[in-house]
Amino acid sequence: MTEETTPREQAISQAMDWLLRLQAEPESEALRQRHRQWLEDSELHRDAWEQARVSWRLLRALPPQTTLGVDEPNDHVAGTAARPPRRRSRVHGIAAVAIAACLLVALLPGLLLHWRADQITPVGVTRLVNLPDGSQAHLGADSAIQVDFADGARRVTLLRGEAFFDVTRDLRHPFVVRAEQMEITVLGTRFNVAIGALSDTVSVASGKVRVTDRGTDQPRPLADLLPGQQLSLSHDGEVRQSRLAIEDVGGWRQRRLFVVDAAIADVIATLRRYDDHGIVLTSEALGARRVTGAYDLSTPDRALNNLVEPHQGKVLSAPLLPHLVLP
Repeated sequence: MTEETTPREQAISQAMDWLLRLQAEPESEALRQRHRQWLEDSELHRDAWEQARVSWRLLRALPPQTTLGVDEPNDHVAGTAARPPRRRSRVHGIAAVAIAACLLVALLPGLLLHWRADQITPVGVTRLVNLPDGSQAHLGADSAIQVDFADGARRVTLLRGEAFFDVTRDLRHPFVVRAEQMEITVLGTRFNVAIGALSDTVSVASGKVRVTDRGTDQPRPLADLLPGQQLSLSHDGEVRQSRLAIEDVGGWRQRRLFVVDAAIADVIATLRRYDDHGIVLTSEALGARRVTGAYDLSTPDRALNNLVEPHQGKVLSAPLLPHLVLP
């Protein structure tokens, strides 16, 4: 199954292309003008351009006085037209930029995550975060959130992983959590949100939450959930509801993972956040199979075996290499 790129990912890819083209033709005013027009087309383009520039500098891919276009301080360096660079030097320069671009493409998701996140956890480490309104977010391992509490708002974006929220009640200011596919609105409650490989999932421990599908052009209400209820929204729009024991909601905080009617790929996405070696799932068919069970996150390698063996899956392990999951 091929994943479709989001508008943000497309804009970042275009921004990287502009970086390369402006580097290759630094004296082309026509190219600069087209780049200005691209920036003016949308705020998304301007944001992607800024993120690409920051990430580029983090990699030190460009020398300090390399021209990058309209926003760089050294756009018109004196004497650049008087002595054109030799062809060989330019070819080598472009090759170096292309190599740097390949590195940047590989590292860009992690760099952008650190750029956007207000709180982030490494693999195997959880963290309790106190929010400005007195609410708390318990971040799972290898997870990240972005927080916006400006002007009375209470908004949190789950950028990666999983979080359990204990929300202070405020009838005038709803608390909103955004994941990749869904938006959850509450007034005061306790609930868990997870981003998996195939779906987003919200589970309720107390109170009531309203879930909306934000993966479509027109957001659509999905359900109002009560304690013990769980909703999963797949990345292709399929909705599944199930029940989970209230004491099992957010059980990962005690290193216990409880899943009901979950795709194996989503469970592996959770186990991967607790395993230093990493896990590679080689079969989409195996990943799409659904399971119900309990798994020990303190021993993710054993949990992985317990997860896939009943479905004829095999785990190949070697020192210093990721676990390989085969059908």
